[in-house]
Amino acid sequence: MVKHIQLVWNECYQSKWIQVDDSLLERAINNVVANAVEHTLQDGVITIEIEEEKGYLIFSICDNGEGFTQEALKHATEQFYMGDRSRNVKSHYGMGLYIADSVAKQHGGYLILENDADSHGAKVIFHIPIG
Repeated sequence: MVKHIQLVWNECYQSKWIQVDDSLLERAINNVVANAVEHTLQDGVITIEIEEEKGYLIFSICDNGEGFTQEALKHATEQFYMGDRSRNVKSHYGMGLYIADSVAKQHGGYLILENDADSHGAKVIFHIPIG
């Protein structure tokens, strides 16, 4: 199914580099973007923002789907967790956000899950230390 998703990209940072395992960070971000694509509505929007704040490079990925349930906000980074909407999808194993959270922690950072105030969709925010 073609969903005609618009990608909005915003970036505002000063640092020229960060010390990361690029393949791990790429895998984590790909997992989150794949989730966003799956949950974004037809003709929807995914916003990716990269900014620098207080010693962190911050990657925010936000969709305009239904957002996280309260249960998912508490448990979605747990290994094998699948929300009700994902349970019938055979390509899911409940690992995407668990891996993303693990990668952030391996780099001394952290992951935040929330629902966006404007789009009401899911928003996943990586904080990765600079330097």
